[in-house]
Amino acid sequence: LLLLVAFRLGQIMYMGSQNTANSAEKTLQTTQQATLEATTGLPHISALAEVKAVTPAPASVEEPKPAESKGDNRIVIQTYGLRAHLEPVKQFFADNGVETEIQKISGMYYLVTTKKYENPERQGTDGYFAKQKIVELGAEYRAPQGYETFGAKPFHDAYGMKFDD
Repeated sequence: LLLLVAFRLGQIMYMGSQNTANSAEKTLQTTQQATLEATTGLPHISALAEVKAVTPAPASVEEPKPAESKGDNRIVIQTYGLRAHLEPVKQFFADNGVETEIQKISGMYYLVTTKKYENPERQGTDGYFAKQKIVELGAEYRAPQGYETFGAKPFHDAYGMKFDD
């Protein structure tokens, strides 16, 4: 019986505190309305409308910049003995949003991404997703006449490689 009485007293006190908070809020709103009407001479429509009317819109909204990758791998898209055959591939990837460059290493030309990534062989990394994008784009590549086609599934064998820059 004692527990039931304590429970009911708690409910009554809780309801009383809510009513007190609601009445305090109503009193504050009424005071704000009277102040606005007295200072502006205009009837009060609603507090929210007044706030929206007074608050200026932001001049410009800056979009968040993507986080810089902390990786140290570049993705090697293709290697070839002649630089000229990699130029159309470089242009193709640039047109599709993947910036690349051609580097000469030990007599071979490497078409590599300019951006560095985390390990492209490890799932879930930015390098893994970039490599997948390169493979998907590579499937759409059509070599100009007279240039190397790089096989039936070009660039499917792209891989990550660390470069000393």
